[in-house]
Amino acid sequence: MHHNCSDSAFNAAVGLSTNKGPREAGREAAESTLQKLRCKPDFFLLYATAEYEGKEEFQEILDGVWEILPEGTPLVGGMINGFLTSQGCYARGVVGLAVSYPHMDITIGYGNNTKRSPKKAAKQCTSMVKKGLKHRYPYKVALSIISGAERPSRGDVEDNSVVSSKIIAKIMLPLFSVMRKVSQIGFGTEEEILNEFGKQLPEFSIMHATTMNLVSSGINYQFIGKKVLRETAIVLAIEIDIPFQMKSATGAEKMDVTFTITKCSKDRRVIKEINYKPALPELTRLMKWSKERMNEVKYADLFSRHPLAFQRGEKLIMRPILMILGNSVGCLGKIKENEVSIVKMSPEKMIEAVDDVLADNNPMLGLLTSCVSRQSFLGIKVYKVQEKLKHYFQENPFLLLYVGGEGMCTPQDEAQFLNETITSTIFEKSSKHL
Repeated sequence: MHHNCSDSAFNAAVGLSTNKGPREAGREAAESTLQKLRCKPDFFLLYATAEYEGKEEFQEILDGVWEILPEGTPLVGGMINGFLTSQGCYARGVVGLAVSYPHMDITIGYGNNTKRSPKKAAKQCTSMVKKGLKHRYPYKVALSIISGAERPSRGDVEDNSVVSSKIIAKIMLPLFSVMRKVSQIGFGTEEEILNEFGKQLPEFSIMHATTMNLVSSGINYQFIGKKVLRETAIVLAIEIDIPFQMKSATGAEKMDVTFTITKCSKDRRVIKEINYKPALPELTRLMKWSKERMNEVKYADLFSRHPLAFQRGEKLIMRPILMILGNSVGCLGKIKENEVSIVKMSPEKMIEAVDDVLADNNPMLGLLTSCVSRQSFLGIKVYKVQEKLKHYFQENPFLLLYVGGEGMCTPQDEAQFLNETITSTIFEKSSKHL
């Protein structure tokens, strides 16, 4: 299957499987990727959707991949919520991306217990990366994969993102930090980890993807080598002689609704009061949402279409509401400023935002991440995103992953954990590749 590669050729390929059998899906995804690559891969990215249930099924996917993949190939990946390739748009399946290129060095690091000890996990990961760096090539890009939020299970309710009882909410709030330390359940710590990645790897541009499970138990998984892991932070660092561009866009439109956070949790993820009033009632008043509207529309849909947003330098950072806790609201990431506005997301603007993350020069390969709420909001219109990407990349491979959270940092800009965006890393043809 593996032909001899040219001494200077950049080869990349994306392959997939929608087989419901996990082992077969893994094998088929690896087979289709390597048949297109026609070379021995220098690294392999592997992602599988949350419909494959439990650690055992994800292990079977990996076992199937390793029936095909050459021994020793660096492999990282994890659980996602869907993906787009030149072949189509998929809500279920397994997808692989492989690259072969002689002028490139690959280093992998990982850290454990991301919710219990985020800073320690980040340092453990970057320490491994630093030891493996060779510093032979000028362009440095890293892919970050971090375990995201896992909601605590409440068997008595169907939707555990809504705690209507103010008494239960009051009890739960202080329990969050305990659950995070003991069971590693609750809000994710990607933000803290990504910030540490940026400090420890200052020469690298880093693109992040959060693994999150919105389908079944809430537990999410990460892959490294032949292992399926939980509560892990992974970095695949690439040193290469090919230029790349990293970009992010939202398509969000600012509304006239603004407010001030007057009371929040210590970690700035739970808003208790806005404008000196209980957060949820004041928010619904500002948005003019009636009780009937709130009852007939899913909370998650309503809040993902109208996320909270704050200004960080020139960038507008969005934070969708993840949980309702009595009269408080919990967000997917930290609200770092007290002055907050509400923005509107629309399918048309989301699709337009794709143009803002495409590179200026000829692309050779694109890896993109986008928020799972954009996937569900767009519905059948995700095909319009795929059409734009197909038109731009032409015959060159690309992979867009729908994930639980995005993020990026560059040597020029501080790390930002992002929600409801589309982000891209696009490798460009330089003069020697034309």
